[in-house]
Amino acid sequence: MYTFEKEAAKASKKKPNAVVNVNTTFVTDSKSETSDETIDASEADADAIVVDVLSTIADTDSGRNVSDEQRLATDANIAVLEKIGQEQTPNALQNPLIFGDYDVSYVSTGGKQIGNPAGGRFRGALGSFLFRTTGLEQNLYEPNIVINRVAFLVFGLIPGEVVLCGTFEGVTVEPEVKQEALEAEKKLADEETVKAMTKKELRSAKFSIYRNNENAKYADDGCTVRAYFDSPEITLGGLPTFKIGPPSSVVLSTTYLDENVRLGKGSRGSLFVFTRKSKEQSERDRARWRVGAFGVTVMLLCTAALGFFAVKRFKLLGTTELAVATIAAVCVSFAMALVMRQGGIVAEDADYEEKYKSQAERARARATEMQQKMK
Repeated sequence: MYTFEKEAAKASKKKPNAVVNVNTTFVTDSKSETSDETIDASEADADAIVVDVLSTIADTDSGRNVSDEQRLATDANIAVLEKIGQEQTPNALQNPLIFGDYDVSYVSTGGKQIGNPAGGRFRGALGSFLFRTTGLEQNLYEPNIVINRVAFLVFGLIPGEVVLCGTFEGVTVEPEVKQEALEAEKKLADEETVKAMTKKELRSAKFSIYRNNENAKYADDGCTVRAYFDSPEITLGGLPTFKIGPPSSVVLSTTYLDENVRLGKGSRGSLFVFTRKSKEQSERDRARWRVGAFGVTVMLLCTAALGFFAVKRFKLLGTTELAVATIAAVCVSFAMALVMRQGGIVAEDADYEEKYKSQAERARARATEMQQKMK
């Protein structure tokens, strides 16, 4: 458990990097998160706060590399923008600005969140070690299409992607779910019935109640949707795409929206900053993430085959010229794979070694542009 108390600095249009007074207390553990906030956003400069957020989260691997102090300050800024967002018209689901291509630039995991809210196991401790993230997107397209994408490098070499395709709709009260929740509550109130239930039945009953409460909380608020995703589609090394895993659904509120950012809040308290990018930038990013995929895979397979042959030669004949030559070929093949993983290009838009470099530069550019407009 950790507790933070922070008072953010005052903001005015004369000081574009400051934010309004925010007294925030967070108490978070693996099971619960409570927040007691007193926010006065009446004098807040939304553009200045967005600039501050973008500057802080730039080049942080979507928030993984921020300090506790930076996270607290960013979350406080987001809280102010959420307050401003409550007064925005039209509301998020009626605003055409909600559609577009977005990088997931910042994630602050809620205390009730199960797993990583952006990227799932691919962004967990083990997943990040095996699948180094090179891109993270959530894109919304008319009329109700949502596509989440995680681009990665397996062992830092083989490009791959996980894509979740789905649809979304505004959260409403569902009569069927409400009835299921009532029946589940009756069952769970009876100790004998609970004892006779299987684990699956118990989980199902609890989920019905949770889903109904979720619907009641967000129904028709104009900013919250439930997204329904098909099974994840995975591509590795330029090979054909395959599906694995079950369908899924999530609830997400759009708490603030403008030409540069879309802020989101999950039903378990996680916070998101999505930064808009053009269609051309999106296409460029996706092409960059796939550079050299099939070639790298072929070279690594050749490396493995040559390595296997070299080991067999050593076991049968000991050190021979052929075995030494084979080992040399293994080294050369591996080196070629290292070069081919970026298509041989050494450029900012193909440099996988700098985490989110292009996204970070765009964030800085947007922040600089907005600062110049406010002068």
